[in-house]
Amino acid sequence: MFVPGIGFKRGRQYPDSKGDGHVLAAVSDQNSIIKIKADWCKKCGVCQALCPKKVLGSDELGRVIVLAPEQCIACKICERICPDFAINIEVKEDE
Repeated sequence: MFVPGIGFKRGRQYPDSKGDGHVLAAVSDQNSIIKIKADWCKKCGVCQALCPKKVLGSDELGRVIVLAPEQCIACKICERICPDFAINIEVKEDE
């Protein structure tokens, strides 16, 4: 499903639109975008451990990735707890 005003489909991951390839974005069912700055992630795993819906996981290098964006409730616990500021949750307000 296309998300108006965001331009992404829910439940999918996308590389950063700026083309640097270091930011991954995934769209949740809560009309939000989960952005991860892969180069900033230090692989501590605290975001994965504290996510109430187990949305986050690890890639082959141990960096955080979004496994289940459709499960995200946009609580922003991961964003607040990340010591490296590698995660950002953008919530799109209903128009």
